[in-house]
Amino acid sequence: HSVVPTGKYLFFPILNVECSTLEGPPYHGDNEAQLRACAHSFGNAVLTCEIDGRPVENLADFAVTSPLFDFQLPVNNILGVAGLTGPTAGQAVDTGTYLMLRPLCAGQHTIHFRGVGDSGFTLDITYHLTVKQPVRIVPPDRKVAGKTYAEWGVEWYRWDLGNPTSKASSLDPTGANSSFGQGGPVWFLAGSTTGGVVERHVTVPMGKHIFFPLINIINDYPCPDPSFQPAPGQSLEAFLAEFAKAVIDTTQDLSAEIDGLPVANVYNYRAASGLFNFTADPSWSAYDSCITGTEQQAVADGYWLMLPPLSRGEHLVKIRGANFIPGTPPTPFGNQDVTLHVTVTPRHR
Repeated sequence: HSVVPTGKYLFFPILNVECSTLEGPPYHGDNEAQLRACAHSFGNAVLTCEIDGRPVENLADFAVTSPLFDFQLPVNNILGVAGLTGPTAGQAVDTGTYLMLRPLCAGQHTIHFRGVGDSGFTLDITYHLTVKQPVRIVPPDRKVAGKTYAEWGVEWYRWDLGNPTSKASSLDPTGANSSFGQGGPVWFLAGSTTGGVVERHVTVPMGKHIFFPLINIINDYPCPDPSFQPAPGQSLEAFLAEFAKAVIDTTQDLSAEIDGLPVANVYNYRAASGLFNFTADPSWSAYDSCITGTEQQAVADGYWLMLPPLSRGEHLVKIRGANFIPGTPPTPFGNQDVTLHVTVTPRHR
């Protein structure tokens, strides 16, 4: 069961085999001629394929053999090659029967294919596909309600830190507090301040843009720690931004998925604020020793997404990522694995 975005070609093998310089017999060859002969020795397959119940005719016409190609094989690899101490370069030749489908129309589709090789290897695969239009993310250089991503990041922190920790969405394990303190044209969702795996159920009114961090940081001032001071001649903004940037620069394994479809180019959605004022609820001092409960200054940095208003009904948002405080060794700082079940409901007057 898979979700596919509209407008995408689909490419898949019905049955295929490769021989390489890294594998042992019977899949081994030392040069292109040996690899090509090896791959062709696995021919004579019996193949069938149906797309939405209609058989694909003349499958033999779709048999292809690749040119010699280079690849990198990791230590834990799909070919079962043992004894590698790191990524290892190899060469291979592939032969098989492949299909390339033009983009399918939106809706439900079924692809069923079966292959039986002369070695006895058999596969029987069914894909139930939902083809749908992906959510179009608001570009990071476009303003929503007069504010940029960076400015909405400031508003997000004022909202989250302005709530007591007992009502803060970023500390909420279930989503019960997701509407607390919300208002205006943009609805905020949250990751997790404490990290780890979180699954929440939240409700969003129809017609609201939705803004949330993939992974983010705030660096605030003043702080009781006497060592937490700008260097001579350094501006407060530059001082705060330096650490925030260093942490976000370490971000890895960042991903977002909306309604089963991955968000492309997530690393393009970074936004850092300028210096801004905020007042956090005093209860946040348990999580940040620099929180004073009075007005402070800060700089925020991170990766964010702004979604246009979603259609009425159920939606699924998944967020993952990690970052570190630079050092030797680096210290884990943020670790997101958040699933949000979003119900979009009509707004009531």
